[in-house]
Amino acid sequence: MKTSSYRALVETSSRLECVKLFDEIDNACINDATLLLNRIEPILDSVRRIELQECYVPVKNDPDFFTYHMADVQHLRNLSRAFRFASNIAAFTGEYEEVARNATVVLNLANAVRRGGLVVDHLVALAVARCGIGCLRTVREHLPNDVRLDLIAALIRYESERESFIDIAKRDATWESESGFEDKGCDFFEDNFLDPDSELSIEDQKALHQLIKVFADQPEPERQAMYHDQELHALAMPRLLTVDLAIRCWKDRNRCYPDSIADLSPKTLITVPCDPFTGRDFIYRTSGDSFMLYSTGPDKTDADAKFGPWFAGSASGYDLSLDSEDCWPICCTITAPTGFLRRLWSRLCFWRGTR
Repeated sequence: MKTSSYRALVETSSRLECVKLFDEIDNACINDATLLLNRIEPILDSVRRIELQECYVPVKNDPDFFTYHMADVQHLRNLSRAFRFASNIAAFTGEYEEVARNATVVLNLANAVRRGGLVVDHLVALAVARCGIGCLRTVREHLPNDVRLDLIAALIRYESERESFIDIAKRDATWESESGFEDKGCDFFEDNFLDPDSELSIEDQKALHQLIKVFADQPEPERQAMYHDQELHALAMPRLLTVDLAIRCWKDRNRCYPDSIADLSPKTLITVPCDPFTGRDFIYRTSGDSFMLYSTGPDKTDADAKFGPWFAGSASGYDLSLDSEDCWPICCTITAPTGFLRRLWSRLCFWRGTR
């Protein structure tokens, strides 16, 4: 593994530091967005030439490492947003093969961000991977068959090269004990931490801080269960996409959907990825000229295709599909105070890269 590739990646991505990207692409902004893409395209091309499979986070047993490493992490997060921006433009203009090309780079970037790193790198890698899956899920029905097959190979490779959270957590614990790092803490939940210039109101910021505090105060077993579910969710999404693309390949070849996803093996998939929550096949149903594919989620119970965003599925009673983030179930339509939950979820989605 070469740490030099990682440094090249960080240095290249740092060139995006002052670039203001468009959150959404529409007819009103497409010309300006295209001009901006032309300006940053040389940076994206430089990243494409880096051997991302050789990137390895250069963790040092230095108590100050975490502090200066956070700047690297932010640069890499910005890079994933830039590729998502490029993909959004390509999707808007119908250049679906370009979407697939960019998304493949993002998936490789997710592994490059986490390989050899600490838990903070793992969390950023999850957000980066969501960017990649998010790019692909919205255009998957438009992709030509040969592109689907290439993406299936890329998704399988992504999982095979993905470092497990268990290994990362062990490394993080070792680093904390051997580096001399000392968490001095901060007054995170005090009023002086609030940002008056934030797009969230002070009231909303206080509620968000309280939400984080609730998570932080959970007993260790509950927090570990949350990490475990998060890891399984991170495995479920690319696997769902792999099977979804394989089903569409089968349809193109046979002019009908398979009776069972087990039929996809061995001609379309050597082995069919299982639902990581249950260890069994994903739930698959056909209906006329469409199909449904989903996971039970953490509760391991089929809710009969009742979908909701991840925080709803974590609570039980909801299933998980590639399009779950587009669903806003009744349980999430609470409007007090003034639609806070919806605004909070919107901001969390932006941070996590699920938009």
